[in-house]
Amino acid sequence: MKKFKNLERIRKSEGYSQKKLAQKLGISNQYMWGIENGEKTLSYKMAYKLSKVLKSTPDDIFLDDFKKK
Repeated sequence: MKKFKNLERIRKSEGYSQKKLAQKLGISNQYMWGIENGEKTLSYKMAYKLSKVLKSTPDDIFLDDFKKK
């Protein structure tokens, strides 16, 4: 899987490190790294949680990267 570049960009623009975002979501740092780098399967529930924390939508964060596969 490819890296989710929009996730990384939006995360940084909202002022979150991977560690801080993982803490906010109640997941491990390793799992957050795995999501962002396409190593972990992303459920819709987690995509929704990410979008709420990052003040965005799942489509804004992930759709472009999924289309490029």
